[in-house]
Formats: sequence, structure tokens, C-alpha cells
Amino acid sequence: MLQNTKNTNNSILKVKILFLIIIGICIFNQKNVFAETAVIKKQLILSESKKELKDTFHFNEIGISASTLTGTGLYYNIVFNNKFRLGITGLYVLENGGDSDNRHTYNFGINIQPTLFNLDFQPADNLHIRSYVLIGAGYYADKQVEYKDKEGHLGVGLGLNAIFLNRFSFFLELTYQYDYNYLSKSEKIGLGGSGGIGVMF
Repeated sequence: MLQNTKNTNNSILKVKILFLIIIGICIFNQKNVFAETAVIKKQLILSESKKELKDTFHFNEIGISASTLTGTGLYYNIVFNNKFRLGITGLYVLENGGDSDNRHTYNFGINIQPTLFNLDFQPADNLHIRSYVLIGAGYYADKQVEYKDKEGHLGVGLGLNAIFLNRFSFFLELTYQYDYNYLSKSEKIGLGGSGGIGVMF
């Protein structure tokens, strides 16, 4: 028992160290992200060719996704620029089971996506490929009178995003994550995955 606890603690420590290293790298590489975003938005406002800029750069993305890390549901990505995105995922389902037996299922997730590289294929509007690092967390709960399930997730990973016609987005992600079940007090570390489709606007 003591050996298992020691091994679990060592695994958790390794995951935490991995998170810190990746976050440090991302912060170092993304130090000019917000300044660049401000410049892009300023150009968008001041440029005489506003429509042309708007057609070639979108600041938002919405769609549906399924993920072992951030959960299943609607997602919304804020596209700061080609180097950085912030994603939010959420879902709430209410099943009517009577006055006191309603079932509530919900999850919420958040992630940041520092870009590794971008590839454009000619003509550029037809296909754009983006590879990125994913750092995220998620929470899931299923409750009917009492909790049936309640979980938390924390992880890092790599993602590949394909954008067609400068509008339609499709992505796949591979994650390495830490999962914790609040009811059984159990912990798990392993691989996970995500996928989704969306529209940029």
C-alpha cells in the first residue's frame, strides 16, 4: 500500500513538473502575443481596407467538440492572432424526473493553445494547417438528488487544426492528462483525445 501511494505521488509530481516546464516554454515563446494582437486590431480599425482584413483574419470560432480533457459540448475559441488562442467548452443537460428528482449533467473546460507552426497551401484560402500545444483543465458532474459522478481533469497535449476556405475548422488533439474522481477518490494518469468541428467568424 505504501509503495503504491509512493508511486502515485511520484507520478503526480512528474506531471506537475511537466506542466511547469511546458507553461514556462509557452510564456517565453508568447511574450509578444498580446502586443501583436493589439497591433492587428488597431490595423483592422484604422486600415482603409477593413473588409479585406476581416475576410482574411477571424478573431472568433464556435463549434462542437468531444474531449476527455475539457469535456463534450459547445466550444468557443478566442483567436488573439496566429500564435495564440483561448478555448472554452461547456454543456448543461437537465432531465426532468419530477419535482425532486431532476437530473443535472454538466461540464466545463478551458484551454490555451500556443501555436507551434502554420502551413498555408496555395491558393492560401483553400487550406490552412495549424499545429499547437494544448494546456487545459475540465470539470464534469452528474447529479440526481446526490452526485452520481464528479470528475476533474488536468492535462497537456498536441493538436492539429485544419481550416478550409478560411472559414470551416476541424481539429484533433492527443493529450496526456491527470484525472481525479471526487466520489471514489481515485486518480488516473494516461492518454486522452479530442476532436471537433467549427466555424470561424
